[in-house]
Amino acid sequence: MILYALIVRTKDGMALSATTDFNDEVNRSIKESKRYVKLLAKKASHLPDRCTLYLSLHSVHFITALGVTYLALCDSSYPTVLAFSFLSELMRDFITKYETVRINMARRPYSFIEFDNFIHKTRQRYNKPQSLTTRVNLAELSEEMKLRAPHLLNISDIEPVRNGYR
Repeated sequence: MILYALIVRTKDGMALSATTDFNDEVNRSIKESKRYVKLLAKKASHLPDRCTLYLSLHSVHFITALGVTYLALCDSSYPTVLAFSFLSELMRDFITKYETVRINMARRPYSFIEFDNFIHKTRQRYNKPQSLTTRVNLAELSEEMKLRAPHLLNISDIEPVRNGYR
């Protein structure tokens, strides 16, 4: 299941849009995992354009294109191929709706919060994979994932360094 999605400007990690129907106060592990989503958002400019971070109960997947990073927090059992398909769909729609100049000129966080409606609908669709298989070619996506697998990150890759120690 996709739990949370975040779209950020890559150069500075500023949030542009996110899932708004999400309550992380209910579950402590989700709140902790969401912290890693935000850390990745800040460091995306220094990381490869397709990455996955596996945590104990969750995984974080992201893609970067045209100065924007799309991140998804998922249950660890959620298929990676579906997570990247979800992110690709967000990317295609976001870059169609918003020009790069407008994205670069955004001054306030969540300047494109209206995009959360699309995120919400897409997330709902991807959280019901039975209805999704008719719209998404899983074989094609799986092949792409084999040919161009995401870079696997370790927590130590993104944890902030304090006083010279992790």
